Amino acid sequence: MGFVERVLWRTFGLPTGLLGRMGGKIMAGRRQREIAERVVELLEVRQGETVLEIGFGPGIGIECVERRLLGVGLVVGIDPSEVMLKAAKARNARAIGAGTVSLLSGTVERIPYRDAFFDKAYAMNSFHLWPDPVTGLKEVRRVLKPEGTLVLSFYGPARRAVTREQVLGTLRQAGFVETTDLERDAVTFWVARKGRSAM
Repeated sequence: MGFVERVLWRTFGLPTGLLGRMGGKIMAGRRQREIAERVVELLEVRQGETVLEIGFGPGIGIECVERRLLGVGLVVGIDPSEVMLKAAKARNARAIGAGTVSLLSGTVERIPYRDAFFDKAYAMNSFHLWPDPVTGLKEVRRVLKPEGTLVLSFYGPARRAVTREQVLGTLRQAGFVETTDLERDAVTFWVARKGRSAM
């Protein structure tokens, strides 16, 4: 990994230190919030549901989902960056105190929840960074309820890092069905469902 790649990784990939804090501020901008709102619409989040975000960054998506729960339900976030964990906890402190948000340090390959716990799951601009996308998606599928919904979004460099065929093939390999993709304002969104089987 060259110097530029290392800087970008510490800023946006696995944010650490000052660069990570700067990246967090960039990721908390208006554009990120607009994308998060679109993801929430595609998920059709409802009061009382359980929702998982993989790679929550500064916690903008968590905030948007939690508002839709109307005080009943739970949104859980998993992210390997301690810098982002701190930022997201500060942004969502009220909801954490109310018990509608739980933020954890971790990775998609090992989600500490039982089978079929979540109604819905999503990842915004983090899928291309997963070390093993098939393993990660299988783990997401495990914790989703039958017919649970998954939304992935890609924009900027993340959108160029993967092809439609790669994402579709990975989703199918992990067992997701009813996969559809759509474009909006230079963002690619994927919506997939677990299917009716328990696993």
